[in-house]
Amino acid sequence: MKLLFENWRKVLKEAKFEGEATTMVRNIVNKIKDHLSANKGEPRIKPRFGSIKHPLESVAYDNKYFGGLPKSLEEEGIKKITFQLRVEPSTAFGEGKKFSVSGQTMTSDDDSDGEMVRDRIVAVKVSLSDEFRIGDMSELIEKMKDTTVHELTHGGQSPDVLKKAGKKQKEAFQSGLGTIEALGLYYLDPSETEAYARGTYKRAKMAKVPFSTKLDDVIGGFIDFYAHPKELAKQETQYTKDEVIDFFKNDYRRSIIDYAKKNLPAAVIKDGEQETF
Repeated sequence: MKLLFENWRKVLKEAKFEGEATTMVRNIVNKIKDHLSANKGEPRIKPRFGSIKHPLESVAYDNKYFGGLPKSLEEEGIKKITFQLRVEPSTAFGEGKKFSVSGQTMTSDDDSDGEMVRDRIVAVKVSLSDEFRIGDMSELIEKMKDTTVHELTHGGQSPDVLKKAGKKQKEAFQSGLGTIEALGLYYLDPSETEAYARGTYKRAKMAKVPFSTKLDDVIGGFIDFYAHPKELAKQETQYTKDEVIDFFKNDYRRSIIDYAKKNLPAAVIKDGEQETF
């Protein structure tokens, strides 16, 4: 019985924020589907004047709207979660891209009275190309859940962890992430390692594939971005394509795998070995 209880506690710890992310993303997906259905299956850019049926508008989860925040998130000091939804021209996206998803967690914790009070606001930005179609939904859902788990993980991190991460990230972004050292400051920071690992874990569970398989997909995306000719041609870029590949396939991959082995033991870690969740 004791072993069963300990295993259950591990499962709960590993699933942190996943249930909340799934519920919120499901609601956002329904809004997107309503928008598509109302506009003959195509996303429509909101006109400057006039109106369209079921326009994509931001959704805020807080204590006043959309049923309030889950108690589990309130206890972490997360006060508001906003999904910023919009449709943009296809020319605003990279070749072959139908959407973009990004996130940000803002903190304004206060310890002026000798007791730390957490105050975090999470924002997830979802932009659809006007060429997005219902067939692209599965990929979008995966990315939205990954990003939401990632940002909620930041929302639940301790003030000390976030403070240290903030200093490193400031230094990294001052160089425009244009050096391998800057990429290391950002992507190898413990706060980001935890957030990226948990987001990737969510994607692997959704796709029912080994953790390492989905991790390698994510790494491929990073390499495609940072080693893209346009990025390499920027004035502030001081790394080569080979250095980017080496960093993400070795240093970054190792940091994520090490975190998963220690904190996500139910993940399928090893290539070619069908471990169970």
